[in-house]
Amino acid sequence: MPSFFDFANGDDLAEKAHLFDQVLLRLSKEEVTSGLIGDAFDRLSILSDSDELTQKFKGNVWFYFTGYDDDPREIYQIPECVRFFRKLTESWPYWYHFLNNTPDQVRLLHQLLCDVTVQQITPLQIRCSFSDPGQVKNVMMHLFGGLNHLYNIHNFKEEDAIQASQEVHYAIESFLFG
Repeated sequence: MPSFFDFANGDDLAEKAHLFDQVLLRLSKEEVTSGLIGDAFDRLSILSDSDELTQKFKGNVWFYFTGYDDDPREIYQIPECVRFFRKLTESWPYWYHFLNNTPDQVRLLHQLLCDVTVQQITPLQIRCSFSDPGQVKNVMMHLFGGLNHLYNIHNFKEEDAIQASQEVHYAIESFLFG
């Protein structure tokens, strides 16, 4: 059974990394509404600045938002969450390497980074579609650029970059085409 490190503040993951298999990045309502990405960026940089942690946590990072449980909207429908996450990703574009590539996580990543249209199907069911395919392409190019940059600075093998790109591609296909 995997062990999770709940990464909510500046805890020193580097010292504790050997104890955990996965990282949960907690994004609190307080930091989101402040619009200041510095703390989240610093936490994520602990991962991406280290050769060891970059290797260890490939595909093993999950993110979630706290403080929005009473909000009936999906997290990608909450403007401050979208603004915060887009601003964070502009500075830290390494999600395609670190993010757990389950279709749900990859879908949420893209729903936060791209404009979406939400359609109410039933009182309990909504359908979400991307508003602008060009924007989706630009976001993907930005994230693939981040993946390539990360692999260059950590001297990963080219075949590792190709494999990672294929894994992301499969996850994207899975949520887009079901």
